[in-house]
Amino acid sequence: MSKQLVMLAMSSAPLDARQMARVDDESPFPTFPRVIYRKNPLEFVVCEFRFPAILNIELEVPAKFQEAVRSEYPIFQENVAANFGPPELLKLLSNANVLPSGKSYEFQSISGEWKIVLTRQSLSLTCTKYKRWDEFQRRLELPFGALISAYSPELFVRIGLRYRDLISRERLGLTDVGWGDLLQPGFVDIFHTPFAPMLLNSWQQVTLKLPRPGTQVTVQHGLVQASPQSEICYVFDSDFSTDSRTEPNDAIELLRFFNRHSWSVFRSWISDRLHAAMEPEPAERNR
Repeated sequence: MSKQLVMLAMSSAPLDARQMARVDDESPFPTFPRVIYRKNPLEFVVCEFRFPAILNIELEVPAKFQEAVRSEYPIFQENVAANFGPPELLKLLSNANVLPSGKSYEFQSISGEWKIVLTRQSLSLTCTKYKRWDEFQRRLELPFGALISAYSPELFVRIGLRYRDLISRERLGLTDVGWGDLLQPGFVDIFHTPFAPMLLNSWQQVTLKLPRPGTQVTVQHGLVQASPQSEICYVFDSDFSTDSRTEPNDAIELLRFFNRHSWSVFRSWISDRLHAAMEPEPAERNR
């Protein structure tokens, strides 16, 4: 990490746009040409905003919010969290923010590929047929604007952008290719040892700093098998986030920052052979 970046990270003052740009330029991740994969491995992409609890979201039906998003998310469902178990354990988990509490409101697209979830402490958007960032950002702006208009959160205490990829060798015509030829050494060393053909399960988690104070990416990755008869696949799950307090006016720009680095991190993780097998097509923006 450069001396300049260390000094910025230690400063408690907010960074202006020029400082942010300089920090972005110092990214340790390589730059790769943007592409769209014809054989897209993404299972889902989800963005979440967390904020201090707004009780009106539970006390009143979110009619104003619904009217703002209903044109694109017309299917509505109200859920109430049901927590089962010993009271002492439930209280402990609740204090640790592990258990959901109270009501949640779901607003889905007709296709079911897009879903908003609103609770008294969070707003999320999930897409299960992700194509490119421009479309995701456009679909996000509607519920984000509705949240600001209806409830005026003062700040966000966490912002996250998560990508989950599922790599199927069968789908890519690579059933006879070892994972060591598809994933970069260093990130997944076990796949580059004589034990690789024997692996039935492997799961790791790493957290990396991003080149902006208070931001990080947590990568969970490894082999998964839905059943003894199913194919063993590789999961690459990357959660870009900040727990620093963020003003609403800065939230979308921060998500763009996460998006820029999501492609670099994923592409750094995989080999050229896997990249080619997913049939990349040139694009200015993709993930």
